[in-house]
Amino acid sequence: MVSQLKQLGITSTTSVADDIVATMNKGGYDLAVYAQHTAPTGDPSFFLNQFFRSGGANNLTGYSSKSTDALLDQLDAMTPGAARDAKAVQIQHQLHEDEALFYLVDPQWYVALSQRVSAYQPYGGDYYIVDADFGLR
Repeated sequence: MVSQLKQLGITSTTSVADDIVATMNKGGYDLAVYAQHTAPTGDPSFFLNQFFRSGGANNLTGYSSKSTDALLDQLDAMTPGAARDAKAVQIQHQLHEDEALFYLVDPQWYVALSQRVSAYQPYGGDYYIVDADFGLR
């Protein structure tokens, strides 16, 4: 990101935080990049409520919107199905309109399995980061 910003004439520095929440709560930054699995259970309600409900536990930006809170209330009252999925999409559109965040995504994931785990069926919430030394984190 630093090199891309430099091409735009923006001088920047980076730092790595061991505890991103504590670092963000302190302030003193212009941009924070936070990797978050948005649907670890397949249900969008957790992420949306945690990060975008007024006063949400992980609402680190202080975003607050009565209309988004009302949509979240509606989502939470709905049973699983197409209508609930559509409500979650509506909330995401509201967040986009409010410019509450920038979505950055990894468009592709690669899964490698050995014979020892050949019966394993990969699930979107199960992953390990393999570093350059092939150590698992």
